[in-house]
Amino acid sequence: MAARHADVAKERAESALNSAAAGWEASARRHDMAATAHEMAASIRSGDIALHLEKALAHRLAAEADRRRQREDEEPRGPSMT
Repeated sequence: MAARHADVAKERAESALNSAAAGWEASARRHDMAATAHEMAASIRSGDIALHLEKALAHRLAAEADRRRQREDEEPRGPSMT
């Protein structure tokens, strides 16, 4: 019985990690799209160009941070529970 509970706990932990990694990647993609939109707005000189470039950079940095968190979530942690 205890072994079964350990197996279920392990499966749930793995599922949570996979879900978190997918969430980080989705967030990174949204930041990439927002950065591209700001870059396009700056290139056509729509509104405050410097502000668009600043926001584009902020979104690119946020996307990189999300991808870094994703890699950290995917790294193995400590001894296996098996």
